[in-house]
Amino acid sequence: MWNRLILVAGMTVTLASAAAAQSDIPCWCRDNSGQHPLGTILCMRVGDSERLVRCERVQNNTSWRTLSEGCPTAAAPPATPAPTAHARL
Repeated sequence: MWNRLILVAGMTVTLASAAAAQSDIPCWCRDNSGQHPLGTILCMRVGDSERLVRCERVQNNTSWRTLSEGCPTAAAPPATPAPTAHARL
């Protein structure tokens, strides 16, 4: 009984240290423009549509996770007419 308990405890420590060592390995996602580190968010064209994606690790692989369909865009606010000066009488 104790031998099994010690064996399980030893395996748990070994697996935990192996998992900690793997987290130090740099991971990259790839696309047509090159490599991107984990956490990178960009707009990616897939077929005829665009998606906002983030580079994430899924188990032992990197993958692009879709955050939203379409990509945010910035636009200038609509032009407002300049105020006109009123003459004082």
